[in-house]
Amino acid sequence: MSAAQNRPFRHTATVVSLAVITALCEVGNELAEEASKALRHSETQKKGKNANKTRVSELQDYSKQAKANQEVLDNTVKDWFETIYIHRYRDVDPHIRVDCAKAIGDWIVAYPDLFFNGKHLRYLGWVLSDPNHSTRLEAIKQLHRFYADKNKIGGLKTFTERFRARMVEIATRDAESNVRAAAVELLDDLREGGLLEPDDIDNIGRLVFDAEPRVRKSVVGFFAESINDAYEAKVDTLGGQEALEEILGEENDSFDSPCQEWIKLKCLAEGLDSYDSADGPLPPSVERGPGQGVYLLHAGSADTRFMVAADTLHEQIVEVREWEKLAGYLLYDTSVADQNGDTASGESQLKQELRLTESEEVILLEVLNSSVKQAVSSLVEAHSDKKTKKNKKQKEDTEEMQEKAARHLANLIPRLLKKFGDSPQTAASTLRLGRVLSLEAFQEFRQDSSTYATLLNDFNKQFLSHANEEVLAEASRALLRAKSYHELGDVPDERIDTLWEDTIATFSTLTHDKDLETRGLLSTTVLDAMSRTVLRLEKLSSISNPVEYFETEPSAPATARSETSEPSPPIDSLIALINRAASPKGSDPETAALDDALAMHASRTVCFYFMWRIPAFIKSLQTTTLPDIELENLAVRRDAYVNALGAVLKTRPVNDELNALVSGMLLDTHTIMATLRQVTTDKNGDEYLVLALEMDAVLQKRILRVFGAAEAAFAKASGKHVEVEAENSQAQESEEDDDEEPADPIDADPESEDEAEDEADAEGGDEEQTQASQAKRVAKLQNSLLAEQRLCELASKLVLAVLGRMVNVAVIKQRLERNKTRLGHNFKLVLEHLYAQTKGKKPRAKPPLPQPKLAHNKQKPNLPHPKRAQRLS
Repeated sequence: MSAAQNRPFRHTATVVSLAVITALCEVGNELAEEASKALRHSETQKKGKNANKTRVSELQDYSKQAKANQEVLDNTVKDWFETIYIHRYRDVDPHIRVDCAKAIGDWIVAYPDLFFNGKHLRYLGWVLSDPNHSTRLEAIKQLHRFYADKNKIGGLKTFTERFRARMVEIATRDAESNVRAAAVELLDDLREGGLLEPDDIDNIGRLVFDAEPRVRKSVVGFFAESINDAYEAKVDTLGGQEALEEILGEENDSFDSPCQEWIKLKCLAEGLDSYDSADGPLPPSVERGPGQGVYLLHAGSADTRFMVAADTLHEQIVEVREWEKLAGYLLYDTSVADQNGDTASGESQLKQELRLTESEEVILLEVLNSSVKQAVSSLVEAHSDKKTKKNKKQKEDTEEMQEKAARHLANLIPRLLKKFGDSPQTAASTLRLGRVLSLEAFQEFRQDSSTYATLLNDFNKQFLSHANEEVLAEASRALLRAKSYHELGDVPDERIDTLWEDTIATFSTLTHDKDLETRGLLSTTVLDAMSRTVLRLEKLSSISNPVEYFETEPSAPATARSETSEPSPPIDSLIALINRAASPKGSDPETAALDDALAMHASRTVCFYFMWRIPAFIKSLQTTTLPDIELENLAVRRDAYVNALGAVLKTRPVNDELNALVSGMLLDTHTIMATLRQVTTDKNGDEYLVLALEMDAVLQKRILRVFGAAEAAFAKASGKHVEVEAENSQAQESEEDDDEEPADPIDADPESEDEAEDEADAEGGDEEQTQASQAKRVAKLQNSLLAEQRLCELASKLVLAVLGRMVNVAVIKQRLERNKTRLGHNFKLVLEHLYAQTKGKKPRAKPPLPQPKLAHNKQKPNLPHPKRAQRLS
């Protein structure tokens, strides 16, 4: 019956047969123990002076009989095993395979004399490659039973050498998180038994960045032991524990003095740094992990990979929880030489061991962020816990601890900025500490506006001294959070006004009496300074209303005044800067990159301007009578901005990365203007609706071409196939209608180049091939991620424009849905918002805003002709 075609019969018969074998194994183990016990007793009886020969003979006969019975039973078990198990452990039914994996584990434990050998262990090794995750998990559980038994480690060495690579592969690459977590726990047993290679330890330790919390939690013990091993090695380098205690001197409560915890923190930083840098550097817009081979688009508001790892290690590694000592270590100066000039002294050697690299400083600053956040959160929970009754003294103690932590942190951030403020990476990590001050626990501390004002001054200094986008983003968020704290009053607004005045003055000085639209007329130094300044304007515009500053004409600098030129409002200068991206590219790549960056920062800044200006304009429409000049100025600037972005689209290749950004800003601007259609006013006419006209048809064609290029780029990067036949006819039509140059060809074959490169790599050596394939795999993942982000972002803006009726709804919808099911789940979810108002179902009724009637399409007057729709798509 165990070979029956009917699966329920086969499963039931197999389960019964496995149970029979298990029972036989238990009997066989009892017989083996009785035989050995009788033999030992007989040997003991022989050694006595008055040996009872009859008793010895009886024991020997009993032992022989037990062995004979055991041999008979062994033959029976072998027959059952060969008849049942060998065929059913690879049964098509995964449930049967799981039962077989569990059964052989029970047999090895119950009857090791017969089953604990390589001949039977290999079946579990083979099951590690089973396609069903439950079967793999069961095999790992059974192996965990064996490796946890220290007496069995010696008998597992041969099996380990054969299947260790597969166990490591499961831990690092298995599709199921619970299987990976179980494999990590199994490998921890192998590490304790000394059965892992250094490379295997590194591969497992890297899982501290994994995306799955369960996997990260399972690797904590493994990672912590690796840190302890590194700590012991450093202590040995310093001469041992006694020598270290002599160097450190007497224990003190100061957080600024060297201590043993600092050495372990150094080991932690080295370990995280080595694991993080295994795949090489990443582009600025891509964040590694958490996870092996997993990459995320960098989001400044989210926790970094080091903070995620530190959160996981918080409970296991005590030093991570002691944030005061960690801060003291970061502030400690390890560059000071020994006072006696003896570079070989113990103190100098300790400083040398404690010296941090720049990447390690960044890591420990992120760990500090996590540690402070965890500590403050625990204080908040303790204070707000209603289940545990606290007396007045306990409540006061908790509040005092919160106040003490807040003041310590507020005094700590300026010191850290003073030391680490010069480097963009460390400055951004330090500024991120300001997020903790936003927690409710520090509400009373923020009432001391003088201390917080000093802290905001440091944030302003960082904002004005850096041009790194991440630093400016963190400083901007800190100022924005400060604006929401009512306890601070007008202090944050005053600091932001100061930034506006300084930045606008710098911008006016740089742009006065210069040709802002033509490339090649500004030096690299001026371009770089102008790009930095416009980037600051962009960040300020994202957190504060820029309208007053942008529309006010600045006074010309005394050294730059002339009779022929008058300073224009900053908003007009910003719009003029966008045209630099539409000018022909210069021969110098560095200058061209600066011009493009300047134009893009300017275009985003102007987009923020309209986001602030239109709501204020709507409010004015509803409350007062507006002069015509205000509407005229707004319309002129809107048209100038749209024309500048349109010129960039026209002159750039269709698959240029800037075109995707420009298309998104064009759509954003028109979507913002769509809100004017909802305005009802008795004080003004309807002239303001000129701002809310549908996007020009030529611009829509260009944006759809850019969208098609984004589709093809993602398809090529991810190995997907899209329908691109209509793109060629569309490009030809654009040439005829718009007098544009032919667009760059889009390679719709996602496999040709990669396959050729793979074949070329296959001809190289094994080591070089592995490194090259790993680097190529990482690069392909990065390219796919960025391409998907560009595609989904542009698609989302097209969806908003459709919902706002600022484009040709029928044409854009049809074009968006052409490859809806071919470009992944994220893209499909973006397009689902097209039908958000109908709860995910396609509306069958005609569009609310009918299209113009066409003379050649009388049967369906409210819809465009199919051929025309295809052309427009």
